[in-house]
Amino acid sequence: IAKQGQINAWHFAHATSADAASCEGWLHATAKALLHQRIASALQHNALLKIKLVLCDSSHTRDSDLLDAGKIDSVALEQWWAERNIQPDLTLSGSGNPVALIEVVVSHPPEPPVIDCGVPVLEFHPRPETVASIADSNKLEFARVHNYPCSQCREQERVQAKKEEEHRQLVENTAAELRRVLPQQLELAIPNGNKNGALPVFQVLHNVNKYAQTLNKLGFIQQESRLNLFKASVRKWKIYVDFQGPEGIPMGEDWSKPTIYAFPNDTPSNAEREVLLESVELILNENNIQCRRRSR
Repeated sequence: IAKQGQINAWHFAHATSADAASCEGWLHATAKALLHQRIASALQHNALLKIKLVLCDSSHTRDSDLLDAGKIDSVALEQWWAERNIQPDLTLSGSGNPVALIEVVVSHPPEPPVIDCGVPVLEFHPRPETVASIADSNKLEFARVHNYPCSQCREQERVQAKKEEEHRQLVENTAAELRRVLPQQLELAIPNGNKNGALPVFQVLHNVNKYAQTLNKLGFIQQESRLNLFKASVRKWKIYVDFQGPEGIPMGEDWSKPTIYAFPNDTPSNAEREVLLESVELILNENNIQCRRRSR
């Protein structure tokens, strides 16, 4: 049967009759009623109700008390929440306000308006062979909770953000050092006895001419053996900017990107190599040379 209401997303439902209910409908209704009964009993006796929550897509879990140390004082079955225009399976309230919702999920996930309600939404996934045990369960397990922060994920995000910031700062510091050191390469390249102090000038390929001038200003020396290859030496590294791709196809200045390589004279770490490549790329981008870097 096509369900085309104005609250839930349009969907199809099984046609049922009083004497021919679906297994799915029975499991959903039974689990919902038993959950309501179990929670109401815990509230009546002021007892803890242990639960296990899956907090996030990484399946981090947390053991807790469903009644949240007295913050929840009532449970309602299929209560209409007019402010949000939703009717969850179970509503847990405190002082008359919804504190958390429970959705019994057999085959369909909760509707977006329910998930976006602003309070924790707990998904309970019942199984036919264990549904009867809900009534006297000492610990309820929920397959997922929405709108509830995962402290492990937040800590991982904090650590990752710190690493990224440290890496960014290292790249910027290395780029600043390169801006100071690279121009000195030109001084080293001046031939002995050159009275005019002119820099060595090699014939340049037409399609890299504009870039060649920029690279020379930055301190990269064009190689006589390969006029589309420029080199600079920094500490334990030789840095190359290559205007001919590894596939052997000449690279035009407007339609393709030169490649940056870095080769160690000693055995520095791969992490140091990557920082160096990013720093060179940053400097070249500042000078309108869009490059790609290759770590190996």
